[in-house]
Amino acid sequence: SAKITRSYRKLRPTDYTQETADKFCSRIALGNSLRKVCSDDDMPSPVTIYSWFRKYEEFLKQYTRAKEESADSRADQIEEIAEKVLTGEYEPQAARVAMDAFKWTSGKHKPKKYGDKIQQEISGSLDLSSLSDEELDQKIRELMNK
Repeated sequence: SAKITRSYRKLRPTDYTQETADKFCSRIALGNSLRKVCSDDDMPSPVTIYSWFRKYEEFLKQYTRAKEESADSRADQIEEIAEKVLTGEYEPQAARVAMDAFKWTSGKHKPKKYGDKIQQEISGSLDLSSLSDEELDQKIRELMNK
């Protein structure tokens, strides 16, 4: 006869508690993804988390803050990776891939601090006061075609 084995797995939390929300958001703030945190047996499933976002506005705000904080954690990880490349622990090309991913996520979660800065400079002057209506129309057409 076939041997029957049963695995008893701890049931994941499904009821919202502030304690579970705090633990979840702490792990997110440390730079873990929602998927990774939810893979732990003591955490709710992603489906439960998404339903909590809809039901508990304060939890959604707490999660949003945690994601912003995760940008700082990711920035710290970039420094650690760079140090390990210098000591020979990590291969430079693999480290570059990880650091680029961390920079990208940091820039998305905290754009003012880690996002790409775009700066535009406009210089010059244009005196249009002496031009006729026809000359102004001509100038506009020229500028539109550039």
